[in-house]
Amino acid sequence: MNPVQSSARKLRVVFDTNVILSGLIRPGGNEDAVIQLGIEGEIQVYLSPFILAEVERVLSTKFQWPRSQVQRALANLLQWAILVEPTQAVTAVQTDPDDNHILGCCLAVQANYLVTGDRRDLLPLGSFQKTRIINAAAFLRELTLPDPSP
Repeated sequence: MNPVQSSARKLRVVFDTNVILSGLIRPGGNEDAVIQLGIEGEIQVYLSPFILAEVERVLSTKFQWPRSQVQRALANLLQWAILVEPTQAVTAVQTDPDDNHILGCCLAVQANYLVTGDRRDLLPLGSFQKTRIINAAAFLRELTLPDPSP
């Protein structure tokens, strides 16, 4: 039994923008698999207005999705993820201040995990407060480990 199934409380997880985008653009990959865990209610996913705005901006500009398609994607996210407004400012990342907004979301919900593909700034941190920072493949591996509790 994996930790998600054995826990009375669902894992609290924040997805970085790049995980959401990868899941939307490239179905079938690790990012899509972690998103499916959120859709199926196996984990509780939290997003902030900043994360949603970044997703909207990148889908509209870089991928040139029509506004209606972007709005549908955002509405779908909000059907299974919880939107939170971080209240504490975070300054842990100096090289990319936008990443501090992601960490602020983690702090606001006391996330167990931040799932990200950001190899430059976020993944090297390894953790922030009580939040483990890992990529989608590592997250999926951790969820399939046997439960060590008796």
